[in-house]
Amino acid sequence: MLTIGDKFPAFNLQACVSREKGKEFQELTEKSYKDKWLVVFFWPMDFTFICPTEIAEFGRKNADFADRDAQLLGASTDTHFVHLAWRNNHEDLKDLPFPMLADTKHELSRELGILHKQAGVCLRATFIVDPEGIIRWVSVNDLSVGRSIPEVLRVLDGLQTNELCPCNWEKGQPTLGKQTMKALEELRAGIPEYAKDLKLNLQSVLTQSSLDETQRWGVAVATAIATRNAKLREATLADAANHVSPEVIDDARAVASMMGMNNVYYRFRHFMGESEYKNMRANLRMHRVGKPLADKLGFELMSLAVSAIGGCEMCVKSHEAVVTEGGLTREQVHDAVRIAAVMQGVAVALDQ
Repeated sequence: MLTIGDKFPAFNLQACVSREKGKEFQELTEKSYKDKWLVVFFWPMDFTFICPTEIAEFGRKNADFADRDAQLLGASTDTHFVHLAWRNNHEDLKDLPFPMLADTKHELSRELGILHKQAGVCLRATFIVDPEGIIRWVSVNDLSVGRSIPEVLRVLDGLQTNELCPCNWEKGQPTLGKQTMKALEELRAGIPEYAKDLKLNLQSVLTQSSLDETQRWGVAVATAIATRNAKLREATLADAANHVSPEVIDDARAVASMMGMNNVYYRFRHFMGESEYKNMRANLRMHRVGKPLADKLGFELMSLAVSAIGGCEMCVKSHEAVVTEGGLTREQVHDAVRIAAVMQGVAVALDQ
C-alpha cells in the first residue's frame, strides 16, 4: 500500500458529480484540483449499509473541508452509472456536494494497494494529499467499521499548521512549535524513487527513538559527516542547530574526525591479529576523546555509531562497553546504529 511520502498516483476517471440531467458525469484527473489539498476516501460498494453513513457525513462536513482549501473526492470500484443510481435512490446522498469517482477498472485502488485480498473491493481507506501531490496521511479501516470524519479534519488541520502537534491536538490549541527538519525534508524530497524506503527511514529514525534529542541529533551529525556526502552533512548540520548546542555539534565533528583515524588503525590491528602489532604503541594523539565539550557518554555513543560505519569491530565493542556501563540501554545503542545505517544508505543513494 502506498503510504506517507509517496506520490499519489495519476488517474483519469469518470465521476458522478450531479443529478441534474445532462450534467451528471465529468471526467476528473489528479490535476483537476491544482494547488488544493485533496481528501480522497474509498468505500467497498454502493447500495450497502455502512458506506452511506460515511459518505453522507463527509457531505455534511464538505464546507469545513472547503474552508481548509481541501477538495473531497469519494471513490469505489462501482461505475459512475451505479453511483448516480445510488444517489437517486438514497435520500442522504441526493444532494452530495463532492464527486463520486468510478474506479471501475480497479486501476487507482490497485496502485494504492487498498483492495481487500478476498473480497476484491476497496477497504475503507482515506488519503490526505498535499498541493504537491504527496500523501501526508493514510487511514484504513476493515470493511465492517466506519471511519471518523472529525479525525480526518483534525489531522488535516494539524498538517496545515506545518508545526508539531501533540496527541489529541485540536485546531486552536497551542502546538509544540515549528517543524525543525526543514533542510532534511528538502533533502528527502530529492532521494530517488528506488530508495524511497530510505526516505521514510530517515524521518523515522530521527523522530521515533529511545534516544533523547541531544543523543539523537549528536549521532545524526557525527554519522552524516562520516558518510562524506556534502548534501547530507549540510542538511543535517542545518537542522541539528535547532535541536542541540554548538558544543554538541563540535563534539560530533570531532568524533567523525577522530573515528576516521581510529577506525582505520584499530581495524588494521584486528585484521592482523598478531601479538607483535597488538603490543605496539599507537603513538597517535587522541586527547579530545577524553575531553568532550558536552557530554562524555554522548561522545562515546557518537563514536560507536561512526565506528559502525567505519566497520571497526574493536572500536564498536569498546564504545558499546563504555556506554552500557555508563547507563545506556542496548535499545539506545541499537537506535544509534539505526541512525548510522540510514545515514550511510541515504549518502549512497544521493551519490548515484
